[in-house]
Amino acid sequence: MYVRPGAAAAHTIHWVLSPIFAFAIYLAILNLGSTYFRLENYQREAIWSLVHLNTQLQSTQHDIQLYGLGELAVKSLRTRYELLWSKFDITLNNIEQDAMLGDINGLHQAIDESFNEFKAMENRIYSGETIAPDTLDKWIADLSHSHEIINRFLLHEVADADGSYSKSSWHKLLISLYLVAAASLLFFIHIGYLLLTLVRERSDNLFQLSHDSLTGLANRNHAMGMLDEFCREHMFFTLAIIDLNEFKQVNDVHGHPAGDQILMHLSSEFRETLSHHGLVGRLGGDEFIWLVNTTDRELVARYFQKLLERLSQPYLLNEYQLYLRLSAGATTCHGDNPNPKSLMAQADAAMYSAKKARSPEISWYKPDQALEKNFTSIIGIF
Repeated sequence: MYVRPGAAAAHTIHWVLSPIFAFAIYLAILNLGSTYFRLENYQREAIWSLVHLNTQLQSTQHDIQLYGLGELAVKSLRTRYELLWSKFDITLNNIEQDAMLGDINGLHQAIDESFNEFKAMENRIYSGETIAPDTLDKWIADLSHSHEIINRFLLHEVADADGSYSKSSWHKLLISLYLVAAASLLFFIHIGYLLLTLVRERSDNLFQLSHDSLTGLANRNHAMGMLDEFCREHMFFTLAIIDLNEFKQVNDVHGHPAGDQILMHLSSEFRETLSHHGLVGRLGGDEFIWLVNTTDRELVARYFQKLLERLSQPYLLNEYQLYLRLSAGATTCHGDNPNPKSLMAQADAAMYSAKKARSPEISWYKPDQALEKNFTSIIGIF
């Protein structure tokens, strides 16, 4: 089958797109997996940093209390202070890196305020002076307040499945899932389109193999195959051969393109009438075959009469009005061990009888009609 260069290029593009869409699905799945593990790691680090910050806040409170009781040296309190400072640094760094922590309303501000209060202790701790009890009490209260605030964020916003952190994580995960779904949908739509294209191309190829390229009717091989099948199955049917009269004269006077135009017009009339009641095929030249699933001669004649009524109007060809005249011969088969060659010879003999009588009606085969003179031309079909 001839394929237009543009169509071939389109086919190539579509086949190239298939691995591209498949690779897009692969990348989307990789992105989904990496997003899931990254979010899980982020949440683990976020919980870890806040838990450790809270632990250090409590430990620092405890050490300040011990210092107030005289059970802890200033040096040990300074060590605890430095540890708490490092935990603040880690937590603030996590908030900067983890956008989901940064999206928790009020968390960054709470950590900053706690850190600023904590920094205010630095001068007193490193001054070497004795720290007044009321200052120690204020530090303990500030640290306790910071502990309560951070613990609330930890429990309700970060660790809780219904918290802001989990919701933000699910939102990012859903985006990755949507990417996988979108890539998969595009891939399957594309595969569906390719399958539909293949089905259509196969259908077109089968049509071209079984139909005449000029008229669009069944070609000789397909029509003969159907006749052979009807005979093998011992079906009851009518076989008619239809010939266009004086077609050679049309070709000689108006040229072969005009003859092709006539054949296409006649085939269109066949499709509007006879094709509704059986198979119409082109045997070659100006001869056609008609297979009808009935042996009712009156019914077949009525079908054929509708065609003649449509052809009663002149056909305009290059400003010439042409009347298309047909000769048709038919024979019936009642399933009694039919032979395709014999049936074709019978219908052909009846057709020549109609042509000789110049009758527009279907001529039915009579057993006494001679077959020999027409059988030689018919046998070449098989």
